[in-house]
Amino acid sequence: MTFAQLFLIIVVAVPLIFVSCNRLRMDLAALLIALILGLGQFLGSGVLGPEHTPQAAIKAISGLSEPAVLTLLSLFIITRSLDKSGVTRWIARRLISFAHAQACTGSDEDLGGRSERRLIVLYATSTALLSLFMNNLAAGALLLPSAMETCRRTGIKPSKLLIPVAYGSLLGGSATYFTTANIVVSNLLASAHPPQAMLRILDFTPTGGLIALAGIAFLGLFGPRLLPNRLPPPELMMARYTSSDLEDYYQLTERLWEAVVLPDSPLANKPLAESRLGERLGLAVAGVWHGRQAVFSPLPEQVIHPGDILLIVGREERVQQLTGLGMKIGRENTNEHISERGVSFGNHSP
Repeated sequence: MTFAQLFLIIVVAVPLIFVSCNRLRMDLAALLIALILGLGQFLGSGVLGPEHTPQAAIKAISGLSEPAVLTLLSLFIITRSLDKSGVTRWIARRLISFAHAQACTGSDEDLGGRSERRLIVLYATSTALLSLFMNNLAAGALLLPSAMETCRRTGIKPSKLLIPVAYGSLLGGSATYFTTANIVVSNLLASAHPPQAMLRILDFTPTGGLIALAGIAFLGLFGPRLLPNRLPPPELMMARYTSSDLEDYYQLTERLWEAVVLPDSPLANKPLAESRLGERLGLAVAGVWHGRQAVFSPLPEQVIHPGDILLIVGREERVQQLTGLGMKIGRENTNEHISERGVSFGNHSP
């Protein structure tokens, strides 16, 4: 084994070992490998090209200029934008509202038949539409929580909706260019001999679109009969509750208050961590309104400005003590769950 081969094995293996032990993030490991390989070539190791050719060190990052890599980076940016802008949460809320309406208005017989079929088609179609513009795994992961909450509200077994979500992400991804496999295939066409024209965004739609429609129709027609009707393992059912379930259990909506920060408040222009509201009063700040901007689940570094409105969860007698800190107290004027606005609650099983 040559020195270059041994050097390459060590450089790749060591970061991957740290990744497998959760000591290093995958993206940082990839960048570290590229950096070390490039540095090794620059110093004359010959791992990326002939020895003593420092100009070959650029090959360590040359892959970043490939069209497939740039397309995948853009796809992840789109996925993140849809998540941060609230589009995916809005879709999830609409799906849960529809499911809740089915549970409230439909009979048991209807839920076992037509309503179950509608929910299967609804979740498969929604996931397929999301996967047209974003990564398949991300599309499925974004709708999994709402599918589980729908199962809890309607009594439908999780397997009846989770499998349509998984298949919907695959079916929708096959209809456009924005799928990892399709992007790679398109890039391979350009490097073929002789070179072929790269595929465009809608070149997959005539075939993939028909496959997606046929797949969703099949799930709608035969899903209620063919999809497994079983419960998840007992430990999963006992350990996981949705955010809205936790809000109802702990009656958080009854302990929701608005606190306006007055100009002479000693907390004004200070980070949230310095207010010590949780340590001193046992209160939790669920959100901060600053002008027209709303920040839910704020970080400790979030600065409190005069005129900001803090969304606080706590007992009335403790909340009223905020008046001594230069705040004006009022009740939150909505009966909606605050988890629907992006605030997350979690629980841990013993």
